[in-house]
This record gives sequence, structure tokens and C-alpha cells, in this order.
Amino acid sequence: MGREVVRRFIKPMTATGVYKAVIEQNKRECARVLGEAITEDLGRTISALAQHRQAKKRVILEQKLNKLQASDTRSLNLVHNLSSKQRTQQQVRVLRHEACFNTADADAVNFIAALESMLVRTETTEDEKHSV
Repeated sequence: MGREVVRRFIKPMTATGVYKAVIEQNKRECARVLGEAITEDLGRTISALAQHRQAKKRVILEQKLNKLQASDTRSLNLVHNLSSKQRTQQQVRVLRHEACFNTADADAVNFIAALESMLVRTETTEDEKHSV
């Protein structure tokens, strides 16, 4: 078992080493064809573009994280327990068909709680929520 763990750590490092070797070989080939100055300038340009792309991606991910955190703080009580409200057979059929819910094996209380939780988390209008 210990050897397997060591192999799991060594394999990615070996792959990284292989990639570095290939990159260095390509750099040498570029320098031979284009010259050292152009190759260095090209390397700086590629690094700047990669950093710009990473920064842009980081901003997008931070925005997504902030959006998720904001939705969590928006409502402390995600589910309103309406289990005492009885649904008619027609309402249950509509829920099964339109929302693709399988309510055959679901407890009514759990089903209603899950449905309400889903409605709170999705971006639906109040009218749409009340229609369900």
C-alpha cells in the first residue's frame, strides 16, 4: 500500500518533468530558428497573456463565489413547512408530470419541503412560486 501512495505522488511529478523537458526543447528550437531576442520576447508575451487569462478567470470565479454566498445569506429560512396543506390529486398529478418528480415513494412532507427548497434556490419570480 505504501508503494502505491508513493507512485501516486511520483507519477504527476514525472509527467510535469516530461512537460518541462518538452517545453525546454521547443524553446531551444525557437531560439535556433527565430533568434534569442525574439524567443525571449515571445516567452514574455506568452507569460503576460497567461497571467492575464488567469486573472480574468480568477475574477469570474470570485464573482460566482460571491453570488453563491449572497444567495445563502439572502434567506436564512430556505424552507417554509406547508406540510399541513393538503394537495388535491390533480395538484399532485401536475407536480409529478410537469416537474418530472417521482412522488410515488416520497413522503408528502419531504416532497413539499424539497419542492419549496428548490423554488427558493432557483431564480423564479414570486408569481411563479405561488402558481406552483
